[in-house]
Amino acid sequence: MTGSLLNNLRMFTSLCGQEAMPNVILVTTMWSDVPKAIGMRREEELRDVFWKDLDRAGCRIERFEDTRESAWRIIGNIVKNSGTNVRLQEEIGDGGKTVHETEAGTRANQAPTKASNSLLAKFRGLFSRYAPQCRCPIRTRADSIH
Repeated sequence: MTGSLLNNLRMFTSLCGQEAMPNVILVTTMWSDVPKAIGMRREEELRDVFWKDLDRAGCRIERFEDTRESAWRIIGNIVKNSGTNVRLQEEIGDGGKTVHETEAGTRANQAPTKASNSLLAKFRGLFSRYAPQCRCPIRTRADSIH
């Protein structure tokens, strides 16, 4: 796994926060493209190395086995999750922070890369789109100066 992928996982954790982790499902794919033994070894490496902290935080790991049944099983498990606010939503909506002041914003500013800035921009857009439904005020950096 490359450095940018690891940075994206860290950013994901910063955006979601610990409380949302039990609602996260990490899904492995391409099981029909490799022999089962290789797939299981790769899954074990993901679980034990790259997703270790996410697994410990309560994320679930599931296999998409290229079948309709597998897809519906995963979707069924998503539906069972109880809703919770993600950290970014709480920091901006409840905490009154700007995006740059959030943990995710701080992380993005510490290691500005094209990928992390792009990801942060996408989440800003998503949050702006869904914030009215959550009744969360959106503040910009300019708002915090006044």
